[in-house]
Amino acid sequence: MSATDLILAADFDGTCTNSLGDSKTGRIGRRFAVFLQAYQRCVAFCSAHHICFDVPIPTIAVFCQSYREGGLDGLIKPHIQSKMSPVDCMAVLGIFKMFFEERLKGYHKDDLDYDFLPEGNLGALATFCEIASVSLISYRNQPKGEFVAQCRALKVIGPGMLRPEDVNVVGLAGASSAESKLIFMRKWYKRLLREQKAKGWKPIAIGDSVKDYMAAIGIGFPVFIGVTETGEDGRKAFNELIGHVRESDGVQTEAHLFPSIGHPDCIALVRSFAEAAK
Repeated sequence: MSATDLILAADFDGTCTNSLGDSKTGRIGRRFAVFLQAYQRCVAFCSAHHICFDVPIPTIAVFCQSYREGGLDGLIKPHIQSKMSPVDCMAVLGIFKMFFEERLKGYHKDDLDYDFLPEGNLGALATFCEIASVSLISYRNQPKGEFVAQCRALKVIGPGMLRPEDVNVVGLAGASSAESKLIFMRKWYKRLLREQKAKGWKPIAIGDSVKDYMAAIGIGFPVFIGVTETGEDGRKAFNELIGHVRESDGVQTEAHLFPSIGHPDCIALVRSFAEAAK
């Protein structure tokens, strides 16, 4: 039972889980697993078409840093742009991205085996469950029962943690992850947000991408927390959008950035909003 009814809506993949990897433990995340699968497909494609694809497989540390700073471009383009024409370079990069995105959006079961929660993130979720009304949102094309089972295996669901009804799979046919999350959040949180904001509370949305940030703004969450080291977008991408949003009229969502939800300052911030909602 949470101490308050303050809404805390958290994206799951890349926000709670580390979808890139951890060089300290040697664990790779789902995005790295998908990258390696796309790498193999691209090598085979280029070989069949007599195209040079002289790209080294990155270490976990290099993958995490390069992906956060420049996405797939930063991992592939520097190695091929001097070895082929600009047109061929863009074509190969486009093919790699196609392989990557195709697998990533599919949530292949083999890739989901790479989902892991750092210990600090699991502890943060336990704290959030004590002090707020937490729900998890995942854009997946898998049955909810499978997602619940995975959350149990990751110890996200259980005593002192979340209940099965607190986790949500929101993928919709023909809709992007951003569109699906926006539709879900508008349906389930719009009225509650109005009620909580009328009390002076500050409900919180947490995500790992600038798309999550824009969804939070679109719904009207007063607070957004972006995590910058475990998921889709890094600090640079967030700061660029935050700077642009600050120049816009009428946007009332305050944004905070932390390396992960397990960062002590992130936990302290959530606790301060929960205390104010008592």
